[in-house]
Amino acid sequence: MRPFSFLLVYLLSLSSFLGQGEEKAKIQDIRQQYAKIESLIQAQALQQKKQGFACDLEPYSATVIYHYDSTGIYRVDYSEAVGDHGGKSEKYYLWEGELFFMYREAGTWGFDGEVSMIEGEAVQGTVDHIEEERFYFDGKKLLRCLHKAYSFYSRKDDNPDPATLPNKQVDCYQGEEIQAFLTELLGRMQQGYPDPYCP
Repeated sequence: MRPFSFLLVYLLSLSSFLGQGEEKAKIQDIRQQYAKIESLIQAQALQQKKQGFACDLEPYSATVIYHYDSTGIYRVDYSEAVGDHGGKSEKYYLWEGELFFMYREAGTWGFDGEVSMIEGEAVQGTVDHIEEERFYFDGKKLLRCLHKAYSFYSRKDDNPDPATLPNKQVDCYQGEEIQAFLTELLGRMQQGYPDPYCP
């Protein structure tokens, strides 16, 4: 291999190494900002504003909670339910008006096809399927996206502990969609939802 080729490989490797170091440092900053906001909320140091809607003709409803003070909004909690069998919750974390982290948990439940006899009665087992997603932002750019999925069975005693399950790093592609929906939620803080309202 020619000297130039060795130099090119070295520079590319160095650039990749430095890039990973910068990303880790930014992720650490995000975690520190996250912890500060959670501490403010736990200490009830922020005001809250709650609003939402429920569709009249469809089993669909949503709730939004804004956590803020005189300096700005720090967290926006959005949750929605689709009937009795599914829903999701999202938490948007902001610092100086800029989104830096979003956590999403979505779930569905149904019958698992198994029947157990409990006190002489046949009882159908249920299963909950849960997905967790974490999105780390640097400005408008997505830095890292993590995903985990698990299930809980009503008839099992050895269901997993979600905290012990590893996250899997996945491709990031939802950045613009997340930012756009947050912009809509922030606009709703002052405008609210008309009554009746159903998207």
